[in-house]
Amino acid sequence: MKNLKTTETYGLPLKIDLKVGAKFMMTANSDTEDGLVNGACGQLIKIDYGKLQKTNETVPCRRWIKFNEEKTGKKTGANFQSVMQNRNIDLTLTPIESIIRQINTRSTNFKVERKQFPVVPCEAMTIYKSQGGTYEKIVVNLKKGMTRSELHVACSRSTKAIGLYLIADFVPPKPP
Repeated sequence: MKNLKTTETYGLPLKIDLKVGAKFMMTANSDTEDGLVNGACGQLIKIDYGKLQKTNETVPCRRWIKFNEEKTGKKTGANFQSVMQNRNIDLTLTPIESIIRQINTRSTNFKVERKQFPVVPCEAMTIYKSQGGTYEKIVVNLKKGMTRSELHVACSRSTKAIGLYLIADFVPPKPP
């Protein structure tokens, strides 16, 4: 199972390093109506820990993320509102818990269940992952060249021109 690609494990990598303050991206849909979908990005603000019953090992059990889009995770956050108020947790945060995915391999008859947080570190993202989102600051690397439509998608993600940074000498793409 260690050698499987994330495409074979439903977007769940083998290991995730969690760091408060780092940006993370969801790798699986956990609640599509609530915006908790593959590609949703936010900043990890807090980690809750618990103990495993069998080994008494302390492990992360819930992460609290402030998503870039204000509406993302609103419904999930509302379900935890009393917990958040009792523990003085910012009500704009969204709790993310582990999900379980059944992973089948062709080489064996075993079925494995992986329980894991559906997130990966995300300090940068591709143009395609950014589609539909808007961001205060965007850095577009033009060194490798882009098509006109790629350039449009990349630049149109920025909410303000002052937050748009272009790397390399700008040569406009040829007209269609």
